[in-house]
Amino acid sequence: MRSEEAKKLCLDLSKIINKDDFSYPSLGIIFDKLKKYFSSYTAFDVNKFILTLTPQLKEIFDSLYLSSSLVEQENTRAFKRAAWLIKKDSLKRTIKKLLEKNKNEEVKSSIKELKKVEKSLINL
Repeated sequence: MRSEEAKKLCLDLSKIINKDDFSYPSLGIIFDKLKKYFSSYTAFDVNKFILTLTPQLKEIFDSLYLSSSLVEQENTRAFKRAAWLIKKDSLKRTIKKLLEKNKNEEVKSSIKELKKVEKSLINL
């Protein structure tokens, strides 16, 4: 994937998900740092980006980067689908927590958002 495409994809995904949507906080942190990186740079340079990560995050990013290097640009749709699935799971976790706290209005709002996410998944 070319640098410009990577930036566009990152911006597109950030409209769907944010760092709090990830069930693994370290992945959310990497995603957030990637968004910040693209706000300063137009081209993606893995060597510059890796300097922004802690040693633990570097290790995680390395494995993600290696596996994504095997995937070509055809999978932009797959990345977007993955983002919608992450958002769907995040909303389900939120709804479960709200139900446990008996916050009905917030549950209704989250269920409404979940329906929109599911509709977006169907349309992909």
